[in-house]
Amino acid sequence: MVAAALEGMTMRDRLDRRLAGLKANRVSHESHWVELEEQFPCGARINDDTSPQSKSGETRQQHVYDASAQLAMHRCVAGIMSNTTSPARQWHRNTLDDQEALEDSDVQRYLDEVTAIQRRALQKSNTYRVLPHIYRELVVFGTGAALALPDYDNVIHLHPLVTGSYWLGQDSKGKVNACYREIWLTTAQMYERWGERCSRQVRDAYKRREWDGWWKVVHAIEERTKRNVNSPLAKDMPYGSYYYEFGTNQRESDGLLEEGGFRHFPVLAPRWRREGEDIYGRSPCMDALPFVRQLQLQTLSEGKAIAREAEPPVQVPTALKNDDVDTSPNGITYYDQPTPSGGVRRLIEQPSDPSWLRASLADVRLQIQQTLFLDLFQMLAMAGVDTKMTATEVAQRVEEKMLMLGPVMQNLHDELLVPLLELIYYYLQEGGALPPPPELLQGRDFTPEFLSVLYQAQKAVSVNAVERWLMLIGGMAQAKADPSIWDGVDTDWILRDSASNLGVPAKAVMSKDQVQALRDARAAAQAQQAELAMAQQQAATAKDLGQTPMGTGSALDALTGYSTV
Repeated sequence: MVAAALEGMTMRDRLDRRLAGLKANRVSHESHWVELEEQFPCGARINDDTSPQSKSGETRQQHVYDASAQLAMHRCVAGIMSNTTSPARQWHRNTLDDQEALEDSDVQRYLDEVTAIQRRALQKSNTYRVLPHIYRELVVFGTGAALALPDYDNVIHLHPLVTGSYWLGQDSKGKVNACYREIWLTTAQMYERWGERCSRQVRDAYKRREWDGWWKVVHAIEERTKRNVNSPLAKDMPYGSYYYEFGTNQRESDGLLEEGGFRHFPVLAPRWRREGEDIYGRSPCMDALPFVRQLQLQTLSEGKAIAREAEPPVQVPTALKNDDVDTSPNGITYYDQPTPSGGVRRLIEQPSDPSWLRASLADVRLQIQQTLFLDLFQMLAMAGVDTKMTATEVAQRVEEKMLMLGPVMQNLHDELLVPLLELIYYYLQEGGALPPPPELLQGRDFTPEFLSVLYQAQKAVSVNAVERWLMLIGGMAQAKADPSIWDGVDTDWILRDSASNLGVPAKAVMSKDQVQALRDARAAAQAQQAELAMAQQQAATAKDLGQTPMGTGSALDALTGYSTV
């Protein structure tokens, strides 16, 4: 029965049913997002079903009295951007897992050339303008999203998605494979793109020249379950793309404005931290929200205390009950004073001391900054500036913080940066903008390796462990005066692994063949030198024997058997 019902549904009906399910899955997160949007305004549109023209300058942040948390959020976003994907430095390169193939000069040249082309595409496109938006959504709401579409001029163009305007779906492995979003278009925009495929309401509005009216359109991107894998048509590509008007009775063309497709999933949807089977992530701002509430309450209390001192409550004689009391500076109020202690006086004679409240506020602000990893970014910024801290001290402090940020960096790696670089590669390849790969790379996939400050700091954790281990071995060998302790250490592997983790260019590390050839040449030179030294020693010995007189009982007499008897 269910299968028969589904067979009778149009594509528009199926998409509406899927959208309703995705909306139901997001409901539990929306109340949390509303409070986050008030404390950390990002322009989210949560449960906002109004057109752009009906948006007035609604008041926001009505319960925000201290913007320290917002400043900390912006500094966190800037820290992630500058230490992860800074446009001022190279933050990735292409590499292979096969070390032997990577040592081939043609392979290295090709990988470096592809990396340079990808970097130019990143610089030319709007990627570096959209990445801060994604990071801000990640830090505040735990989920960021952008639509990465191919662009004829700039290879790729990113369309940022605002929290609340889209809904995500995922597969059995927790990977996002569906995205539904709602967009608003004017009558002119609708008719320009889809013409007579628009609904009758849109066509009539266009004929009446109501070109600036707003219409809601749903854009659905999801994996196709049924398609012709041998067809090159967009309708048979692995991921379907569907546009339709929301809330209209359009039934032409299966109820759709447009049906297309993508060979690769074009939505970038990283999550900061996932809990269980949740589709949407958790954010550091969610963790900081209790401190932010406390900060606002204490700031309000501080403001009340300051106002109480600036305009203190007063006690006034009953004789002035029906008269005006001038409390302005240099104000004068006349009345008959029946008692010496009468007059307008402070109700609370002892002024309050707000210093303890300010100390508590400073402590709350510090906790918010630590929750948003500002201390880590400050350490990374000062690592090369603060000469009082040794390299070991910097490494130990960064290592402690990186243990907390490590899972987040892995999510950024898997759900944002790798898919972004892969999409750029695919779009370049489809456009014929890549050089032909060498024969050794035919049928092989290569992966990006990240060189940014945060990724290098994360990799440096393992280098620090190896460094401490080598120091321990060196101390034992020196204490026991036994260099054989080093026999169990593979120094060649440690050298290559440390160079990779520290981001040393591959050209700076000699290949295994080059190292072996150098060692063989050194061994041959040492053997030749030893033979020469031995020959010189034998010649000197022969010379000494030749100058020794016979019959003196010398070694020469023993060699020749000479005897005076």
